[in-house]
Amino acid sequence: MAFRRAQVADQGRVLQWPAPTDRWGDPVIEVDNEGRWHMARVCRRRVSSAVTLRISPCGFPHCGRRDPVLSFAIMSAALQRPMTLDAFLAWEERQGVRWEFDGFAPVAMTGGTLEHSTIQRNLMSALHQRLRGSPCQVQGDSLKIQAAESIRYPDAFVACGDLARGTTVVQTPVVVFEILSPSTAGVDRVVKNEEYRATPSIQRYVMLEQDRMAATVFQRAGDDWVGHLLTGEVTLDMPEIRVSVPLAELYEGVAFPEGE
Repeated sequence: MAFRRAQVADQGRVLQWPAPTDRWGDPVIEVDNEGRWHMARVCRRRVSSAVTLRISPCGFPHCGRRDPVLSFAIMSAALQRPMTLDAFLAWEERQGVRWEFDGFAPVAMTGGTLEHSTIQRNLMSALHQRLRGSPCQVQGDSLKIQAAESIRYPDAFVACGDLARGTTVVQTPVVVFEILSPSTAGVDRVVKNEEYRATPSIQRYVMLEQDRMAATVFQRAGDDWVGHLLTGEVTLDMPEIRVSVPLAELYEGVAFPEGE
């Protein structure tokens, strides 16, 4: 695909977008911010021969058809320098809903499915029972963690040691769990995986599928971050918290699609 190219002079960042088209939702913007690339899906439509983009109030591209349509010139001004971690935490406290932070900008949280809720409930119950009396405790998705330079709300995580009263951000999670959804699986498998690998306290990252009894597990092995796949009637071992859970226990009550 041929790209037009423009320089955002005051930021030193490069913006790329394809020729006008009537299609919506393709990945059409790449921002080089001090060596780090970010890609988003933006909405675009044919208006004479110009490309127009829809920008959210915080300046981050998204596909809300009812938002004002802004020209490229206005978008250039809207793409500000990345938000700092402290600025995000202060900003999120004033919001009525939860947001994650990818090290660059706020990321809206999405809703789940019945299967997601069931797996999460089973996971929390299994870990709570096995960790009773342990210095390690399981937490749900109402508490956030710092992973590298990002803020995440994992579906569940285990932290060890005492947490101060009123803690809102846990700095030292040990095991992190995400339940994969079609809309977030790419971020969970790649982006969050990189963040969790870069967080020294995290020893294990477990990604649970929704449509089959399977988990992808990454664990720290010296300086390596090693992944393997679990399927079927096997046990999920987590020696760093001295817990083992049959994978089938996490999927109790989940109806899988036919053929799975």
